[in-house]
Amino acid sequence: MTKTIRDWFASYNLLIFDEIDSTNDEARRLVEEGVAGDFIVWSKKQLKGKGRYGRQWISPEGNLYLSILLAQPIESSLAAQLSFVTAVAAGEALSSIVGADRIGYKWPNDVLLNGKKLAGILLESQSVASSTVLDFLVIGIGINIKNFPEGTDYPATSMQAEGAVSIINDQMLDIFMQHFCYWRKQWQERGFELIREMWLERAINRGQVITVNTPNERLSGVFETLQADGSLELKLAGGQVCKIASGEVYF
Repeated sequence: MTKTIRDWFASYNLLIFDEIDSTNDEARRLVEEGVAGDFIVWSKKQLKGKGRYGRQWISPEGNLYLSILLAQPIESSLAAQLSFVTAVAAGEALSSIVGADRIGYKWPNDVLLNGKKLAGILLESQSVASSTVLDFLVIGIGINIKNFPEGTDYPATSMQAEGAVSIINDQMLDIFMQHFCYWRKQWQERGFELIREMWLERAINRGQVITVNTPNERLSGVFETLQADGSLELKLAGGQVCKIASGEVYF
């Protein structure tokens, strides 16, 4: 590990695995064990990596797989914002390596390189006593450094496939965590609006027609903006403005 990892290591307990079922699952196990403090769970390989809606996240050695466990209670409305904090942190970290003009964001939780999926984010939590306060939050993120899946619904890529051949996963961990700590602090001190503006600057296909599959329906319209709660604002052909809190975007 590089010396700079110590810069953020003081704020997080770091667990390192050669392989594990899922870093998110390990973070949940830490909660069940009653651990105190925030954790980073990093594995070089996942056997049962997870994506959104229970999809499998193929996780061979060579990429970055980590979960950030925030063990303290957090308001559910703020938890959703942390998905965008994480995306901006990943985008800024990756921009420092491959160039800012090649990075984009796809709502709600993907980071793209040259228009292809490079990184994905998965938030998991639970609430026992309250519908508005979560007992903990796990932020899972995977970044394709060496490998990427083929034949996916949305095209994927890796850093090495796009020319960044020298970066390795422990370096990427350090770079990402430094950016995550910085942008989390900005969010805590200045609120979501700064994060929202940063995300919108690189939002893919803003102002263009997109299709969104929600849990209940399929909608097409113009991607207008990102609302203050992280919802997607879609303007339908009839002029109606639709607020979408959860779904899958297709171009």
